[in-house]
Amino acid sequence: MFGVDGKEVVVKGSDQESEATGPGEDEDDPVAVKSRSWLKRSLGRSAAVIALVVVVVIALGTAIGFEVSNALSAPDATSTTTTTAGLGGATTTTSSSSTAGSGSGTPTTTSPQQGSAPAVPTPGGSKPGYGAFNAISCPDATSCMAVGADDSGNAVAASTSDAGSDWTDLSLPSGLGSLDGISCQSTTHCIAVGVNSALSTTDGGQTWASSPPPTGTTLLGVTCVTSSVCLTTGVYPNPTGPYVGVVLRSTDGGNSWTPIVMPENTLGLGAVTCPSVSLCVAVGAEIFTSIDQGATWQPRTVDGGTQGLTAVSCTSNFHCVAIGPNVAAAINPTLPGIAVVTNDGGMTWQQQSLPTGTGALDKMSCSSASVCLAAGPQVQASQPASYFSTGDGGSTWTANPAPSGFTAISDLSCPSGSTCVVVGRSGGQASTAVTNDGTTWLTTAVPAS
Repeated sequence: MFGVDGKEVVVKGSDQESEATGPGEDEDDPVAVKSRSWLKRSLGRSAAVIALVVVVVIALGTAIGFEVSNALSAPDATSTTTTTAGLGGATTTTSSSSTAGSGSGTPTTTSPQQGSAPAVPTPGGSKPGYGAFNAISCPDATSCMAVGADDSGNAVAASTSDAGSDWTDLSLPSGLGSLDGISCQSTTHCIAVGVNSALSTTDGGQTWASSPPPTGTTLLGVTCVTSSVCLTTGVYPNPTGPYVGVVLRSTDGGNSWTPIVMPENTLGLGAVTCPSVSLCVAVGAEIFTSIDQGATWQPRTVDGGTQGLTAVSCTSNFHCVAIGPNVAAAINPTLPGIAVVTNDGGMTWQQQSLPTGTGALDKMSCSSASVCLAAGPQVQASQPASYFSTGDGGSTWTANPAPSGFTAISDLSCPSGSTCVVVGRSGGQASTAVTNDGTTWLTTAVPAS
């Protein structure tokens, strides 16, 4: 999980959606929290208070945000690796003296520990023993493609031509792990990314070209500026500190990728979007903008900090909204989520006020300059999945009833007007749902795979 300052607070391995026991009460998922400096600043310097909060967090886990569920495996008996992880705030303690890259171009592999990419399950999506979609992209009002993993952790993809009412499984190259992000510029051209994976198709998913990123990379966000220029963001392990933020760029529609040199010590990046050829925005533990189609990036100041942003949408070259979960909502479900907005093309960002109970919001899709939907997993077992909408570009948000039975929404895409398609869980199984009016939903089970 991103720390409040992008470096300190990390929560590992909880179940994003607990259908029977509530958030984080799955005893099978390990939870690790490293929070010394943040807790000292936020809760005072009482050791007793700090210890109590850590115990509570370990007991509850977390119901929000991105997490890394598996530690990097130790390569041999003399080198042990322990990962307390989250995007931008993951910290790995190792007995070896290895070092890692710091966001400068291709991640530097100087230790065997860096060979394993972090697994970052999407809330409500796939997890070990349970397959589901992690991400969805709808280039128009009827066509969508979704990706994720089956219950064995193998990549899956499916497409629909009726806005999610019916799905068709797609064949993918063998040996791929979970896919965590997808962007479709058209009904035929899509790019999917994930753990050590970057795939592209130009025929609607009938065939795929694979161009893996540097070993150890987990890619989470993806977008295309043009039919040729595409960008993807993610994280790379660092045995001695927070995960390194990664940006890869393609100039051939996703057939090949080049690591972009980022500012020193760039932290994890979870989402990227380009409203035009003259503006791209990447968000995570930090915010970066580019005015040359992702070739170079500039860090931007956020009033009040980012904590950890997991979704961004720009409705013009000037107006963008980014959201992320509130790490403290795992303890206090009434807390609001994190939202920032820019009205000057990403030069400056200001905090937005979200309603109470929005602490789990981690995905967002805008269908126009004013209409956006944000969603996430349930915070408490007695509550449905989080689902809020705005009709004024993010200034005010309204709670809405989620699709019936949905306990978690892992992603959503709103291609036009009030038409939106979500993927997540309903009734204990992976499901999708579509609405054409913003209130009435048709729920469909995910294909058998």
